[in-house]
Amino acid sequence: MCGRFSLKLQPNELAELFSLKVPEKISTSWPPSDIFTPGSAILGITSDQTGNRRLSYYRWGFTPSWIGNKNISGLIFNTRSETIQSKSSFRPAFFSRRALIPADGFFEWGYVMDPSLIDEISEEVMFDFGYKAPKKRSKSRGRAKKAFLISRNDGMTFALAAIFDITYIPDDTSGNRTELSLKNYAEPRPERGGQFLYSCSIITTEANADIAHIHHRQPVIIEKGDWQDWLSPNSSPQELAKLLECSPIGTLGSDPFPTGS
Repeated sequence: MCGRFSLKLQPNELAELFSLKVPEKISTSWPPSDIFTPGSAILGITSDQTGNRRLSYYRWGFTPSWIGNKNISGLIFNTRSETIQSKSSFRPAFFSRRALIPADGFFEWGYVMDPSLIDEISEEVMFDFGYKAPKKRSKSRGRAKKAFLISRNDGMTFALAAIFDITYIPDDTSGNRTELSLKNYAEPRPERGGQFLYSCSIITTEANADIAHIHHRQPVIIEKGDWQDWLSPNSSPQELAKLLECSPIGTLGSDPFPTGS
């Protein structure tokens, strides 16, 4: 799975890397961060029929458009590559609404053989990750869990494969808008009332040999030369399936993150 990632680039750096224009909304409000979590407003890149790329805000937590406002709080933040073409909740988005999520690292929790290393994780860091610090740290079987930051060995920012959808959320019966009106990933529609929720899910696959000792899954990383094929509406299912494989061996490295002071 992938439940935490980082992106520290500024909008102008993203524009240069991905050959796109940054909307004013993003250039004035984007907050780079060491840790993005499900439910966060994150950046996604899409492409139109002519190959022009667009940078937009999305909620990290997929809501299929057909679900309406019945369960918009649900956070499907990962989608398995092995079943994305067969499950009705994801298949339409996979065929027609694909995106790239820029990142410079993602996090997984893995076991270390020295239980004393668990003490290097500060209480504050554990809460930042969304995990409740345990009252008693297990040292069974000579192992303990620790957070690892996984990034490319070449140090480059990369792109995670994702699907997205746009869901219309009507105002309530009194004409009042939901709390989405204050979110970057929602766009109001004054002419008809309500809002459009932009949401996404990061696609995962089996981990490659670089990081399989930490976790058995990893997010799908689309190589730079394949970005346009992934985004193109003209790519065939067979071509897309080839892009969902794990990263080549030697691509990724891992570091314990972070140690307590």
